[in-house]
Amino acid sequence: MRLHPPGPARARALGVWGAVSGAGGAAEVLLGGILTEGPGWPWVFHASGIGAAAVIAATARLVPADPKEAAGPRSRLDVAGSPTVTSGLVAFV
Repeated sequence: MRLHPPGPARARALGVWGAVSGAGGAAEVLLGGILTEGPGWPWVFHASGIGAAAVIAATARLVPADPKEAAGPRSRLDVAGSPTVTSGLVAFV
């Protein structure tokens, strides 16, 4: 949350993130069906690779590399919380 300080900028960023997540979930189901019915199920894996490459390229272009460009104080790593959350999610799955 260092890129968007509290306020309207953060609310807008979270709104865009939610909208893109919902649209991505809907498009995933539709595109998966089209790919499995058309070219075949292996193309589902190819599409994932192409999508991952696009996300990596967009991240490299849009996210500032210098942490000083990001606004707000720097937070510390939660050493106890990270493995606890990971273990809980693994146990849930």
